[in-house]
Amino acid sequence: MVSRKSESKVVGPKYVLQDGDRITITPRAMRVEGPTPLLRQFVRFIESKGFQSDGNGKGDHERYKSPDGKLLVLNVDKRDPKHVDIASVKSLAKISGRSYGEITTEIARFDA
Repeated sequence: MVSRKSESKVVGPKYVLQDGDRITITPRAMRVEGPTPLLRQFVRFIESKGFQSDGNGKGDHERYKSPDGKLLVLNVDKRDPKHVDIASVKSLAKISGRSYGEITTEIARFDA
């Protein structure tokens, strides 16, 4: 008997979504809704929160220290270099103790 409930599971770098007899394979990054913030806007936002540049990391990564000493490694999105990557936004959310959605909403509303 086939269950009609939608299921999803991670298979390597992709998600397999199964809805009844229909199967859809999507890239893993598609599970995050909406685009990531612009790089300039993100940097202005974190600097307004007291983060200070701590020099360059490996390759094109940049490092920032929070006021309480936690390290945030910033990287650009490989698909669109004007945006930060998802991991940088998630790292900021973890450092600040908030969710990814809350951080992206606050950055979108931020006016420098």
